[in-house]
Amino acid sequence: MLTIRDQIEICVNASPYLRDAIANDLVNMSSLARQLQPQLTIDLRKPVTVPAVVMALKRFAEEIDVGAEHVASEQLSNLSLRADLVQLTVTNSERIMPIIGEIMLRSRDHHSSYFVFAHGLFETSIVVSVNLEETVTQWFANERVTSHATGLSALGLQRRRLNQDGPGALHVPMQVLAWQGIEIIDVISTTNELVLIVRDVNVERAISALRPTLRKE
Repeated sequence: MLTIRDQIEICVNASPYLRDAIANDLVNMSSLARQLQPQLTIDLRKPVTVPAVVMALKRFAEEIDVGAEHVASEQLSNLSLRADLVQLTVTNSERIMPIIGEIMLRSRDHHSSYFVFAHGLFETSIVVSVNLEETVTQWFANERVTSHATGLSALGLQRRRLNQDGPGALHVPMQVLAWQGIEIIDVISTTNELVLIVRDVNVERAISALRPTLRKE
């Protein structure tokens, strides 16, 4: 039979941000207990008092391992930066993929240029170096452009080979930037690489926030 503490662990673990806040003593336990009490009563199928929830929360907080699940160095490494990027997002049409192909052909001689695209169900987004902006804009001139963002940078993180399938590879860096109030414009992920697109004005703060999490003790 599940105890109040067991059910609290289930509830809290469903929200990594709440778990981190509890671990870092940023949560008013009484307020949180009042919020959790009605759902705990339903889940446990018995009356649960707020004081009992507070006590269980405090016990759970003492047991949380602050570092184990939140050390990005176990999963990610090699922070890199590519600046001077732009992003265009267009509504999908039958012309989009042929246009992407043409842009790739025209950009193949620009070996130092950045070129990434994501083809979704309804829209296609492309992130390129500023030296390709004019070319991309011209090719998309007859398409419906839903967004054209400039002044962007790409923060690249390499996935550690031994932990490619481990949980948290996406959560950790995004959580770190979210706590700093840094907007993430886009996320690009491959088997071995994770790229976060941010605004140039936030680059220094983003690097300062991410670097300590990648440092092995």
